Amino acid sequence: MAASLGERGEVSASDDWSEAPAAKEVIVTMLLEVFGDTSPHSFQITAIFLLAFMFSTVLLIQKTGAGKSMVVLGSAALLRGVIIVIEPLVAVGSDQARAATQKSS
Repeated sequence: MAASLGERGEVSASDDWSEAPAAKEVIVTMLLEVFGDTSPHSFQITAIFLLAFMFSTVLLIQKTGAGKSMVVLGSAALLRGVIIVIEPLVAVGSDQARAATQKSS
C-alpha cells in the first residue's frame, strides 16, 4: 500500500500492497475472523489501512449497501479508543425507503 500526502493535506492511496503486505493480511484476517467477511472490497481494505495503520482522516463516499459500515467496524476492531463517524442518516433512510418501494412494485 502506497499512501502519499497531497498539497492540501489529503491522503491518496494506491492499491499496490507490495510495500505493506503484512498490513493487508492483518486486515483481511481480522475481517474474516471477527465478521466472517470472506471477500472484502478493495476500498474497504484501503480505508481500514488508512484509518488503523496510517491514522489518517478518511472521507468515504459509497452508495448504500456498499460496505461502509464494515470500514468503521473493522477500524474499531483494530484501534482502541473513540471513533467518531458522521453519517447522513436521513439520506440513508430515504435511499432505503426508495429501494424498498421499488422492490415491492
